[in-house]
Amino acid sequence: MRYAMMALAATMTANGAEAGDIGPTSRASIGISLSVAPHAVTSPLGDRTFDGHRNDSVDDVCLWMNTPTRAYSVAATGSGSSGAFVLGDGAAPRAYAITWSDGKTQSVALMPGAGSPYLTSAADGPACESIRRNVHLRIRMDAAPLGAKTDTGTVSFLIAPM
Repeated sequence: MRYAMMALAATMTANGAEAGDIGPTSRASIGISLSVAPHAVTSPLGDRTFDGHRNDSVDDVCLWMNTPTRAYSVAATGSGSSGAFVLGDGAAPRAYAITWSDGKTQSVALMPGAGSPYLTSAADGPACESIRRNVHLRIRMDAAPLGAKTDTGTVSFLIAPM
C-alpha cells in the first residue's frame, strides 16, 4: 500500500461581523475560525510471502494522525468470504490471523471487518521523525501448508482517527 491519507478539510468562517461607523476613519471586525478534519498517515506496507517453513511475519509501520490524543481504531478486511482472513478460494482455504500492536502496551487480535478498541499512536509527525516505526503488524498462518500449491489473498486496513 502506498501512503494512505484521509482528506484534509479546512474550513474558514467569518462570524459576528461588525459594521464600522461613518466618519473620517472607520473600524470593523469579523470573527475567523479554522477547522481541520482529523486525518491519518501510514508508511507503505509490503506484501508477505510464506514458504511453508515460516508461518509468521512481523512488520513495523509508521502511523501518525493529527488529533490531539493520537487515538485511533483499526479494522481489517480479508479477501475471503465475508471479509475472512484466508488465502485461496478453493476447497481448502488457508486461514491466517492478524495482530496489531500500538507499539507501547496494547496488542489486539483483529477480527474481519470489526474495529479495534481505542489505540494510541506514539508518532510525533507524519514521517515518524523521533520514532521510526510505532506499530507492529503481525500476520500468522494458522497451520503449516499441506501439499504443494500456491494460495493468494489480500487484506485491507482502515485506520480511523478518534
